[in-house]
Amino acid sequence: SRGCWSSADRKVEIFSKNIRKQRKQRQMSGWDAKGGHGTSSGEKLLRRLPTIPAAERNKKPIWDVVSRYLCGKVLEIGSGTGQHLAYFAAQDKNKVVGMWYPSDYVDNYFWSIEERTKTFKTVREPGIVDLLDEEWTSQAKELLKLEKCKSSSFDGIYLCNVAHIAPWSATVALMEGAGKVLADNGLVSMYGPFIIDGKSAESNFRFSESLKRGDPNRGVRELREIENHAEKGGLKLVEVIDMPANNNIVIFRKHIQN
Repeated sequence: SRGCWSSADRKVEIFSKNIRKQRKQRQMSGWDAKGGHGTSSGEKLLRRLPTIPAAERNKKPIWDVVSRYLCGKVLEIGSGTGQHLAYFAAQDKNKVVGMWYPSDYVDNYFWSIEERTKTFKTVREPGIVDLLDEEWTSQAKELLKLEKCKSSSFDGIYLCNVAHIAPWSATVALMEGAGKVLADNGLVSMYGPFIIDGKSAESNFRFSESLKRGDPNRGVRELREIENHAEKGGLKLVEVIDMPANNNIVIFRKHIQN
């Protein structure tokens, strides 16, 4: 009964209502996925879509790697402008990833994600997943419920350049909570710069210091510290792949529950 609902249940209900409200507001304001708000041609809107140069540069090498690991239902955390997602969906001709679920902690660029991915049947509408919210796992699961998905878990989680930009507590929350939204053997794929056993490229250390000067909560993370929190959440580090520009892709797998 409703009287037995937890605070998490109530937050999920509010989250669901907010998502439905956003969709209704877009429809009422004349925004639509075909042409965009206030434009007569979707082409005009595409030319104005926010574009991050780094995402354009690294999307191909990242896809070349993660396409060997990700499959099924994949949650993207920190989808941003949707550049990676659009490229991945276009390259995945065999639909190895059956469904992508984009998300971010704010909805500022949801319109950009929707415009970029409107022609792909394997990409759902974006939703809010905020790693700094203690109920982020409920937010993630709600994305599956909104699409009436029979499964309550994802086969993979993908995120790019989140760990060093978001506060450290966000990475801790991700690694300790991912197991709650992943199926057995599900994967977490993280891209970005890392310090491994105290070692990394000198440019990564300089980059980390520049981030910390702007915000002490930011910085390039030590992979072993991430691994420690992953183990608390039932995840095991299974692969570290070297990438261009002194970056890595690290793969964690959820343990099979006996």
